[in-house]
Amino acid sequence: MRVAYFHVRLTPTGQKKLSGDELALDLSQEQLEERFLAPRREGRPITVRGRTYEWDDIERIAVNETEESSEELLPRIQTERRGSKTKAAIPDEWYVAERGRDVTDELVREPPGSALATPAEGPYLFHVQVRKGWFSTAEAFNLSDSELRERFVEPWRQGRQVVAGSKGWLPTEAELSIYEG
Repeated sequence: MRVAYFHVRLTPTGQKKLSGDELALDLSQEQLEERFLAPRREGRPITVRGRTYEWDDIERIAVNETEESSEELLPRIQTERRGSKTKAAIPDEWYVAERGRDVTDELVREPPGSALATPAEGPYLFHVQVRKGWFSTAEAFNLSDSELRERFVEPWRQGRQVVAGSKGWLPTEAELSIYEG
């Protein structure tokens, strides 16, 4: 059975760019989905090495896949770098994130928050369900497009609590589903 390791490199924007790219190495497909891909689709912030990023703070995300872990790749990278005439002050781990096959375009196809996109203003009515686990749910019915955006979509994208069924729900703890009809 083939094991895949995913390596993520985030390039921040603005002031956060001064600290350099952030790396997350040796992720499983599930970890990649949970820590980066799902939050990106849902427009939720992510945390890498203790630093929290909104998607507006990220210029670029790159994902590479290797069949070897960083532990296996690092000795080879270090040997190659020692033998190179070019010396760079870049950490060896950065080179791990560049190895293997670039799968960014296969995994990142839409802008941040695309899972929360709603149709243009129209005579639609929406139903919202907020769920945490199998048994904890709340619903809101017959919302106009503007109500939907104001009460659910925008706060959710910004990582703020939404209220449904007289209870507050945080994007980091629950799932938001929007239905038309």
